[in-house]
Amino acid sequence: MTCSGLWGFLAAWRALFDRFDADKSGAISFAEYTDALIAFGYKLSPNFVNLLYTTYDKSGEGAMSFDLFVQSCIILKRMTDVFKKYDEDRDGYITLSFEEFLTGEFLFLSRADFESPECRVVRWC
Repeated sequence: MTCSGLWGFLAAWRALFDRFDADKSGAISFAEYTDALIAFGYKLSPNFVNLLYTTYDKSGEGAMSFDLFVQSCIILKRMTDVFKKYDEDRDGYITLSFEEFLTGEFLFLSRADFESPECRVVRWC
């Protein structure tokens, strides 16, 4: 990724962050995060959204920072892509063998996923 590509990538994420930071606090609240996930097309239970939010709200103050918002969105997208590989009939359910479960391929990202340009950008922020 070139320097200008990197800035374009960050600018696009900043625009999304600012769009969902409805109160202009500079952080994403739980309600704002929920709105963002719905706008992205996710239909997740409130319990799961809460789990995801609290995982990335490192301060525990109900205020997710820009870099953690981006990281959570990228990880959720990658997990979605992995899930879709197994959800052949697109019904939201998958069947795994015991070995697939044990290897965690269906859930965990590979080392290559964490070395992707997107993740390097998030770590750099």
